Amino acid sequence: MTCAESRELSTDSRVKVEENGRVAVFINEDRARFHKVKLDDGVVKGELCADFAVLRESVGVVIVELKGTDIEHAVDQVEAAIELMKKCGRPLEKKGRASAIPFAGLIVCSRYPKSDTSFQKKQKKFVAKHKAPLHCVSGRGEFKLEKVLRFDGPR
Repeated sequence: MTCAESRELSTDSRVKVEENGRVAVFINEDRARFHKVKLDDGVVKGELCADFAVLRESVGVVIVELKGTDIEHAVDQVEAAIELMKKCGRPLEKKGRASAIPFAGLIVCSRYPKSDTSFQKKQKKFVAKHKAPLHCVSGRGEFKLEKVLRFDGPR
């Protein structure tokens, strides 16, 4: 399986993904090679999946779900996208070898979940299963991909 058909290369200083009024912008001061992959209604149609994957070569992959209020469902979508990207092949892999490039999940939503214990429980399970950070922020956001990939991220 390949994601090449839904992949867009960008060296813009601001790499933006948006859907239904939700926006995430990744700052690219060095104008490095970023790949945006449209997952939901791109690579995948009619299945559970997050909206986008944003990849920076030799750095990592951030799975982005642009969501309204159902953040628990968003966690499931991010998990499905991680599994898809593992099968899909990343442009960061050497031919015939699995990549050690890290993943992270980023949910941009309209409801801030800090006091939501159901999200916190799902977040804890996600971290244990994937050994990767999962962040949830409300409103629009600008991020450095490297910071999102860290557990103390995303900003």
